[in-house]
Amino acid sequence: MYDYRLQMPNINVGFYEPRYARAHQLDKVDNIAVDTSALSRTEGVYIPLGFPSQTLSAIWLSAVINSRRSNKPNTEFLMETETDFMAGEKSPTDLLSAVALLNRKSKAHGWSYTLSCIGSWENLLLCLMEGNTVMVGGSVYESFQQAEISGIVPMPKPGEALLGGQIVNIVSFDQKAETGQVFGNMGTKTGRRGIFTYRGSYFRNLQICRDFFVLIPRFENAN
Repeated sequence: MYDYRLQMPNINVGFYEPRYARAHQLDKVDNIAVDTSALSRTEGVYIPLGFPSQTLSAIWLSAVINSRRSNKPNTEFLMETETDFMAGEKSPTDLLSAVALLNRKSKAHGWSYTLSCIGSWENLLLCLMEGNTVMVGGSVYESFQQAEISGIVPMPKPGEALLGGQIVNIVSFDQKAETGQVFGNMGTKTGRRGIFTYRGSYFRNLQICRDFFVLIPRFENAN
């Protein structure tokens, strides 16, 4: 069910550096949300269902949102069907190979993508404020099965069984309520049409959520 595998030996991914000044007062911002209008279709919010791995779904979702919100040209290739996108490709087994696949597909359209680590909670919030999604990789415990119906992810209790891992996209965070909205990768029949609510303490628990990344798009010129 879950296939989050992040193996990056001897590879320097780099760290996210926000464009906002450090003096920006996050304490005065109540809700930080990403513009997800890039995903709007006639049937509502679109969640990719056909990708062979959740890792690739998370990368694809980040690419769509982070690229299309910039109003740059040549983003239509991101809205291809999963079958077309995967044509002639093997399913990636980790985050880096998923980014490499995305870059192979996007090169002819003038786009390239860089994966950057997020090293602090402040930078995570700044990343959302800049309009980017934040990918989170971590452990999934037995209590998560409740969220597949309610959409609200509880904190795991001591002694809970570990089911595996997953990678998801944070798209907003409400600092007053201390909750974040997350796009899952299991389709619109889980959660609230594929969207889940997490407590801030869930993200900050390094035993549960260990890796935070942002996919930075760059548009140059199409070949």
